[in-house]
Amino acid sequence: METLELGLIGLGLVALGAALGALLAGRRAPAKPDFDLFEATGEAWLLASPKGAVFRQGGRWRELVGEGLTALAAGDAALQARLEALAQDAALGRSGSLEVARSRGGIEGRLQVAVAPAGGRPPRLLWRAVDVTERRLAEDALQGRAARLTELLDAMPIGVAELDEADRIVGANRALESWLGTSRAELALRGVAWADVAAAAGEDDADPDSASRTVSFRRADGERFPALVTFPSLRGEFARRLALISDLSAERAWESVLSERVEGGGEAAHETTMLALGRMAGGIAHDFNNLLAAIVGHCDLLRAGRGAGAAGGAEIDQIRSAAERMAGLVRQLLAFAGLQTAKPKLVSPAACIDRMSQALRSALGERAELALELGQESGLARIDPDQFEQVMIGLARNAGEAMPAGGRVELKVERRQVESERDLSPGVLPAGDYVAVALTDHGRGVDPDHRARLFEPFFTTKPVGTGSGLGLAVAHGIVRQGGGWIGVESRLGQGTTMTIYWPRVGPTAAGETEAAAAPEAPPPPIHARILLAEDETPVRSFAARALRGAGHDVIECEDGEAASLVIDDRAQAIDLLLTDARMPIVDGAELVRRTLRHRPGVKVIVMSGLAEDSIRAELGQGAEVHFLAKPFALKALVARVDEVLRGAYTNPR
Repeated sequence: METLELGLIGLGLVALGAALGALLAGRRAPAKPDFDLFEATGEAWLLASPKGAVFRQGGRWRELVGEGLTALAAGDAALQARLEALAQDAALGRSGSLEVARSRGGIEGRLQVAVAPAGGRPPRLLWRAVDVTERRLAEDALQGRAARLTELLDAMPIGVAELDEADRIVGANRALESWLGTSRAELALRGVAWADVAAAAGEDDADPDSASRTVSFRRADGERFPALVTFPSLRGEFARRLALISDLSAERAWESVLSERVEGGGEAAHETTMLALGRMAGGIAHDFNNLLAAIVGHCDLLRAGRGAGAAGGAEIDQIRSAAERMAGLVRQLLAFAGLQTAKPKLVSPAACIDRMSQALRSALGERAELALELGQESGLARIDPDQFEQVMIGLARNAGEAMPAGGRVELKVERRQVESERDLSPGVLPAGDYVAVALTDHGRGVDPDHRARLFEPFFTTKPVGTGSGLGLAVAHGIVRQGGGWIGVESRLGQGTTMTIYWPRVGPTAAGETEAAAAPEAPPPPIHARILLAEDETPVRSFAARALRGAGHDVIECEDGEAASLVIDDRAQAIDLLLTDARMPIVDGAELVRRTLRHRPGVKVIVMSGLAEDSIRAELGQGAEVHFLAKPFALKALVARVDEVLRGAYTNPR
């Protein structure tokens, strides 16, 4: 009996041991791979022993990798060692993966390779490969665009702060880092409050939700400086916005200088002021426009690499818009200082007004009504139509702002005979025959105390942050540079009349309207070898990429000396020289003269933020040289190069 019981107990233990063994074996054994499913889904797979002996492989594996496992390493000993280590880990039950480069059929790519235990006796390993080339290219492109955007922001001469919904600084560019004495990483980590670095400079600026305001900005050393801050909102899930900070210290210093009136008053004082400002404007225009050219150009490159509606597009547009506004400020400085290049033509001011009437109505605003009286026999004048339109739109905008409740604005063009000199303050209008353009509003009028200062730069009666004080100064500078005069008549509570006097050249030409040109088929693409000389690296980088993108071969030189060596090397074929006007050692003018002397067949384009006339004066009026004003957009650069190469661009003389 005891023997029977012991036997039964033994059999029970054996059965229990077998059951536990089967259970443990089931936990250790991986699920059997479904190779049919792999084939159906197009996965690349291979079944091999831990030593690398291949049992089975799918067709996709052959396509991506080649035959067996040896094709993965392709003779790379270091990679082979990493693959063997992965196999050893997988044999012990630990899965792993790595990324490898591949080159098949001359095409470079990337593969993500993973290995896992597949069970079986003897042990087997399942290798799988996925082509991640496109994903890596997209990630690299995204990282590249992010790096270029960071470089672009760091090149900006203004501070840029990214604020969260609680107005904490979570991002900054290099200028802001310098002002605050803190790295962008530390700013984001600490969550510095915007209010801690900026205090409202006046009651009109106290609203934290206003689109722009003037603040007293505090540097790291505790000193403050006046700054204009704009807040372009960012759309998206983070609900953040940017703060663009422009240092107004230089502008306020100019205001202080200009407020000290030159003794004697009148036109002589005004011209003296313009001369001083002209020198300052010319001094900053070149360097400032170089920075703006880099900003605008790289914005265009970033935009060109993104599709419509792509992420980050709105932010790029905001940066480009800010750069364009800064470029407009530089143009205004040059305009009222008389340094802007004019391209005068013999035109009818009445016909110009008629063509721009819709733009004038838009400038006036919805509540104002424009009444035109265009004298058909008023005559012709020699003016720059684009600058004339700029002046008239500025005057129309002022007229609309003078009548916030709306009203009637009259614009009259007529012939006027001035029998004797007339005081316009500043300036004296000589006796003569004129085409008079008079714009009259019926607004609040001009305070007599302000009347004598209307044409002073930076003088404004508008609230702080809403006007630059350059509008009428620009108008005066453009009109005087064009040989005309501008005067103002005003009475408080009755309105203001701004009158421009252009010397009359002759009667209105018959049949003045121009026939519309018939559309032409686009010309075939042209490819040239271009020598690019530019000492500002961001500008040179942008220009070179834009020109190569247009199909040109570009030789880049970081200064005029390096470009001169290329000019002297007869083995180097060159079709066009694109050079900056101001460079160290060998400047643009000397490089152009050397090019025209040694390579008379090479076409030349000079880039500059200064006025074209001043550059031509250095080169000599006989030089066959074309001009491109900075800052310029990508399309403008490519178009000007194309026009010059085809001989379709004519220099305005």
